[in-house]
Amino acid sequence: MGAGDDELRVDTTGLRAAYLAEGREPLLSPGGARALRGLVVAVAAVLGLAALRGADAVAHLVGVGAFGLGGELLARALDRTTRITPTHLDVRPAGRRRVVAWDDVRELVPPGRLGDGGHALLADGTAVPLPHVPREDVERLTAALAAAREEHRTGAADGEAAGG
Repeated sequence: MGAGDDELRVDTTGLRAAYLAEGREPLLSPGGARALRGLVVAVAAVLGLAALRGADAVAHLVGVGAFGLGGELLARALDRTTRITPTHLDVRPAGRRRVVAWDDVRELVPPGRLGDGGHALLADGTAVPLPHVPREDVERLTAALAAAREEHRTGAADGEAAGG
């Protein structure tokens, strides 16, 4: 058995590989979002330097700061996705990427009726949101995760019985 054979694998058949806003690709790829952030920072730096030379430097810096913050918020808002693979969750809730192995997921909680999103509860006690994953798919994924855990447990027990 190789090192990667002990990894929990979930059957994702019938589920989408990526859950995006209204099923559409984001306007910007992760690389595009980084480029937008870089552009905003560069423009803000140039405007900030120009503002420092004028009498209204404070007013200019406040405007530049608001522009920079707006660009960052826009880039984060455009990058809310959940990707599901047989070995892990790849979640990007508002710009922060988190990759979580299925072994670390303790429970999947579907979205509530009041519009709160679903989330994954992790072994370390934290929760990771699951942007754009509908209730039905969270429930199917919960069943697939339970089946994978049972298969993994029985496979480990069979391996121990055969080995010793």
